[in-house]
Amino acid sequence: MLAVAGCGVDSAPSTPVNLFDEAAGTVVTRRLAFDTLWVYGGADDTIMLNADRVAAFPGGDAAVLDLLGRRVHRVGVGGVAWSWGTKGEGPGEIDHVRDLDVNAEGEVVLADAGNGKLHWLSGDGTWLREAGLPKGTINVDAVAALEGGDYILSSLMYAEALAALESTPPGPIAANRWVRVSAEGEIEGLVPFPWEGFRSMSFFQTVGSIAGARSLSSSGGSRWVFGFGLGNGFFVFNDSVAEAYPYVRHADFPEVETGGLSGGRDGFRMGYREGRPDRVARDVAIRGDTVFVLAGNHWEIDRYESATGQYLDSVPLPVPLSRFALARDALIGIVAGGMYPQVIALRAR
Repeated sequence: MLAVAGCGVDSAPSTPVNLFDEAAGTVVTRRLAFDTLWVYGGADDTIMLNADRVAAFPGGDAAVLDLLGRRVHRVGVGGVAWSWGTKGEGPGEIDHVRDLDVNAEGEVVLADAGNGKLHWLSGDGTWLREAGLPKGTINVDAVAALEGGDYILSSLMYAEALAALESTPPGPIAANRWVRVSAEGEIEGLVPFPWEGFRSMSFFQTVGSIAGARSLSSSGGSRWVFGFGLGNGFFVFNDSVAEAYPYVRHADFPEVETGGLSGGRDGFRMGYREGRPDRVARDVAIRGDTVFVLAGNHWEIDRYESATGQYLDSVPLPVPLSRFALARDALIGIVAGGMYPQVIALRAR
């Protein structure tokens, strides 16, 4: 539930919307054997307070965002290679990092929502540079590195930020918008909505994940994917041209209800009409010709052809994961549900 002061709003449900009305097909299980390459974390770990997001270095190490500890860790076969992060507002200091990714050069890029900045770290943990985001950009919750050097950000934005990027900003707070950023950190503009349904959706409904490909498309474009977390499909982008495809596991978008605050207070409240919904998808990745989707049950990876969206199969995992990333020949994930944070690297035989 979200409450915001400032204006009175009558109670009203969101407009029903669906990307697809039915699932892509029947779940087909493909069982694979996995070798565990390394595991980090657990009861004996005194460095990592939490593990919220993960990105993969090509060689199989992981960059892990420790949101509670406000730190970034590089972990792998030998344990922790380095940790980085100092809270503050100055150069090279962070406030509230929400996501991270590893680019083609092996640099770690951080989305610092608290300071409204992007930060770059070298592969050995040295701070390199930073770039500011447009004033009025809030809640930058995802960053995806693209082949070719650009980045895609997912963020909520106030109208003042949107006004600098498009001529007709939609209201005081928009749904999650994607922003394209150059390799130097310069804002290149908004990614156009790939589906008109976005314009009528609450940002509570547009929850999802983005991921960039490590190779260009056959036409030379930068590919990336967005998958709804609570809805029923995903988009594959080739630069800004997108195609929509249905998940094999279907769920309607949850209805969101908006209303006034109690006690005669000015402002509005917003929440899911029937309680917090279960997630359909928890994370996405794209490699080669395949889109990978971590199912909401934590235990399976659903695979789709990136060019056609055709569902291929679902691979059961040996451990439940909350997030994952793909290295050159390994799947790296944050283990879900444990008392202590753990990161694991797996390789299919």
